Amino acid sequence: MLERDGRAEEIAAVIAFMASDDASFITGQNIVADGGVTVGTGSPNLFREFGL
Repeated sequence: MLERDGRAEEIAAVIAFMASDDASFITGQNIVADGGVTVGTGSPNLFREFGL
């Protein structure tokens, strides 16, 4: 986990890539751009996220 909030330009870069010809062979995928929050579990640990 990166331990920081994502920046708008980081999410925009993912969107730009998916809209580009470089992603033309990618189909039916969920692209998770969450800085590693869901690594290993597929869902965030909200206790850790909110310091509980």
